Amino acid sequence: MWFVLVIVRLLLTGVLLVAGLSKVRSRQALREFAGSVQGLGLGRGRFAVALGVTVAAVEVGVATLLVTPTLNAVGLVAAGLLLLAFTAVVLRALHRGSAASCRCFGSSGGPFRRDHLWRNLLLVLLAFGASAVTVVVAPGAPASLDAWLLAAFAAVVGAGLALPIIYWDDARFLAGHFS
Repeated sequence: MWFVLVIVRLLLTGVLLVAGLSKVRSRQALREFAGSVQGLGLGRGRFAVALGVTVAAVEVGVATLLVTPTLNAVGLVAAGLLLLAFTAVVLRALHRGSAASCRCFGSSGGPFRRDHLWRNLLLVLLAFGASAVTVVVAPGAPASLDAWLLAAFAAVVGAGLALPIIYWDDARFLAGHFS
């Protein structure tokens, strides 16, 4: 069961790390994210920029917790709470009919849509589900070479599963384009 936890932790780590770093990768990316914050009615001007930097820092901080062996259970709860907050923002945007762009990963994904809500809810369930399993299972470090190889495989799978989440809007566009 511990390898499933590794997969979930690495999936969440990849998603949050890319999300956080993409928002602050350049001044332009930060300005665009701050514009999205303004479009959501969450702040204006310097406050929107400060909120953008704070969100990015929290995302990277939670990603760090997820890969810190003694703190990864805390990281799973923190990831669940952070993603729940993001889900509330998406729900609010949908309810208000906001035209704000989803700049979850720094690039424009167009206005928020229901599939953004479902994506976030899936991540929330994964985070809280893994945190509950962590309490029950209390995963230990792999003891044998086979276990280490399985852990490495689980890490690759987790990182690979993060890619469709990170490129959600691109995948949705391609799926609609070829169907």
